[in-house]
Amino acid sequence: MNDHSNIEQAITEAWYSNKLWIYLLVPFSILYWLVIRISGLLSSSPSKSKVPVIVVGNLTAGGTGKSPLVSLLVRDFEQRGYRVGVVSRGYGVSIPKNEVRLLHADSSASEVGDEPLMLKRLLACDIALSPQRALAVKALEDLGVDLVIADDGLQHHAMYRDIELCVIDGQRGFGNGWVLPVGPLRDPVNRLADMDAVVINGELDSSIKLPRSVSTSAMTLLPKEFVRLDGSECLEVAAFVEKYASQPISAVAAIGNPQRFFSLLASLGLTTKNTAKPDHYAYSNEDFSSINGVVVMTEKDAAKCRDLGIQDAWFLRVSPELQDKLTDKLYNQLKLSGRLRTIH
Repeated sequence: MNDHSNIEQAITEAWYSNKLWIYLLVPFSILYWLVIRISGLLSSSPSKSKVPVIVVGNLTAGGTGKSPLVSLLVRDFEQRGYRVGVVSRGYGVSIPKNEVRLLHADSSASEVGDEPLMLKRLLACDIALSPQRALAVKALEDLGVDLVIADDGLQHHAMYRDIELCVIDGQRGFGNGWVLPVGPLRDPVNRLADMDAVVINGELDSSIKLPRSVSTSAMTLLPKEFVRLDGSECLEVAAFVEKYASQPISAVAAIGNPQRFFSLLASLGLTTKNTAKPDHYAYSNEDFSSINGVVVMTEKDAAKCRDLGIQDAWFLRVSPELQDKLTDKLYNQLKLSGRLRTIH
């Protein structure tokens, strides 16, 4: 792992375990807070898009479970008869400011990013990337979509939105409660009061306090099946555990909260040797050269590793479930606004 990755992991650990040294960065957090305050005051209202836009984002740096919620929303509205598109920035991908990049079946993670590629393979819907997300929305409008789901973008004020959803990791919450770089927050916690709904991924830790006015919905990621990296075989969870429980298993994860994935594997009865990498880490063959036996990873990791030729490698596909009929509420909200066309 390079020095940049080590620094990133050290900072993340400091956010969530309240290391004292991180408070040396307080002047920078004050500056960051001033910048976002001034930016919010100076930003003008974006032009309304032709089709409704639902933004799925988070307040913290790193992953919280946005992509599973995006996939659930896409499928739900498709089942209602709508053509849905997804916009994203494409983390770690170099795209010129005024360019829009459309995903294709043969796109690579280096071209479009791991999360957009995972969604493309999972959903096969229209997906557009751009640093200026409003341009990506326009590109999807030109393709004829009825609804756009934005994977991240709460802080991208130049993009119009009809509905804002914020996903919170129920285990880690807001860390030490500070904005970047002292803490993980990209926006102060009181920003939650602006949300149409807050989706809590997993059981909410009792120490995490939310504003009373916030409407919440619980999301659970249920293990669905294990899939070979090359897609040649799928096993139900029970069948995979029966086959491999007595064999050495190496689990790797380059996601926002890798411990959540490792704990899920343990809850299934698997004993694994765990290796955590920074979110969006770019894997190479060297990362797997010393691993013997079965390799298990997340579906997001699989998007980057499929072409590495790793032997006996699998990813765990999860199925998101929402409580409180949130999708029905979102559908009704868009219909009442007149922004979502009527399906005859």
